[in-house]
Amino acid sequence: MTRARRRLISCTLLVALHLNLLAKDPYLWLEEIEGEKALSWVRKQNEVSQKAIEGFPFFKEIHDQTLRILQSDDRIPYFSRRGRQLYNFWQDKEHTRGIWRRTTLNEYKKDKTGK
Repeated sequence: MTRARRRLISCTLLVALHLNLLAKDPYLWLEEIEGEKALSWVRKQNEVSQKAIEGFPFFKEIHDQTLRILQSDDRIPYFSRRGRQLYNFWQDKEHTRGIWRRTTLNEYKKDKTGK
């Protein structure tokens, strides 16, 4: 970003603040993502949404089937290439929060089935 562009952005923000335009946003308090008011509102919205979703007649069946698919070990591990390394974000039963994996193209091409 050029110096002139940074200066223009700064001036624009100062003018907006001066004219009190930002204070007119009724949802500005949601910008405080760790603020208690915002978190309380999100919890309430999540509760409403969760009741609606779980009230769907086939929810349990769809949820269980989706979980089996997402936790299956026979998925294709798609990757992103960065230089000579391949990176992959992987989630399974053992790594429910996911892990970042790194390998080379030659290692990726190897047969992992034991054949």
